Amino acid sequence: MHILRALLIAFAFATPAVAQDNPGATAQAAADRLRAVSSQLQTAKSAHDRVKALKSTVQTFETGLDAMRKGLHLESTRESVLSRQLAAQDGERAELLGVL
Repeated sequence: MHILRALLIAFAFATPAVAQDNPGATAQAAADRLRAVSSQLQTAKSAHDRVKALKSTVQTFETGLDAMRKGLHLESTRESVLSRQLAAQDGERAELLGVL
């Protein structure tokens, strides 16, 4: 249950977004689904219902984790682009200072 709470918190702080392509929106949707599945798991009476709820829980965790991986990949790519742009600007400033 502690893992469930930790993942809910992680998903809740994911970047909010509107589009379903956005990893933040997907993670948020997974967090919402995880809350629903959690209550299904708590109210499951039969073994069949528990297995079904557990399967949904695992699938929801996988969806959320995949969204977090995609988000991290996008941020890493963005960081690389910004680092290259900053390095190029530093080069331009060095040339300008050399001229001065």
